[in-house]
Amino acid sequence: MGLFRRRRIDSKVLKRRIAEVIIDLKQLHKRAYVWRARLEERIKDYEVKLRYETIQEKRIAIANSIVMYKKALKLITNVEVALELLLLRVETLNLLRLTGSELVMIKTVLKDIKGLTEGFPDISVITEDLVERVNDLIQYLPTIESADYVITAESEAKKILEEARVIAQERLKESIPS
Repeated sequence: MGLFRRRRIDSKVLKRRIAEVIIDLKQLHKRAYVWRARLEERIKDYEVKLRYETIQEKRIAIANSIVMYKKALKLITNVEVALELLLLRVETLNLLRLTGSELVMIKTVLKDIKGLTEGFPDISVITEDLVERVNDLIQYLPTIESADYVITAESEAKKILEEARVIAQERLKESIPS
């Protein structure tokens, strides 16, 4: 009886924990959507203020605020679209057939998202929690014998993230014309 022996877990418990992760991914996506909507509204408000402001110092301050909010909007839109694509990918997979490869893919996407969300504490904390929970789930699965397994999952994650960046750019152009 070793202290670090791999824990065994009932398949029903594992399926329930995977379902909980998916539910939390959906909640995280909703939070990102709300942040994006708030930022878009704030940018529009500042643009209106800028139009009517006559004092040059205030105009500069408002313009700087708009630039800052647009940067945040770009980040949160990338996060929102990445989560949207990840959820679409995970939901199209049969929940019962979700494998370690998909969990590694989820973990890789979430790690990238976590790097983007440092300015959004609520989203960042949830993302970090999800990464840890997916890590725990991966430990319950049979050991990964091949490096191809991880490489495939990471390449799928990169595809999701790249597609998310492209879609996010399109959404930004639609929502906030330059």
